[in-house]
Amino acid sequence: MSVKRVLIFDSGVGGLSVFEQVIKLNPGIQCQYLFDNAYFPYGELKQTQLVARLTQLLTDFCNNIQLT
Repeated sequence: MSVKRVLIFDSGVGGLSVFEQVIKLNPGIQCQYLFDNAYFPYGELKQTQLVARLTQLLTDFCNNIQLT
């Protein structure tokens, strides 16, 4: 059986508590937490800037994660 993988992404506020609860309630999953407080708050960004930032973060994350 393969390990279930979850990525929790956060703009930098509040996501860590969600991450902790996910781990607590689902101990059998492999969970990663990715946050981006450098561009916080996201609500003030132009859509094109936000899409470019998220695309870059997620691309970098996927290129650097080790799947075992």
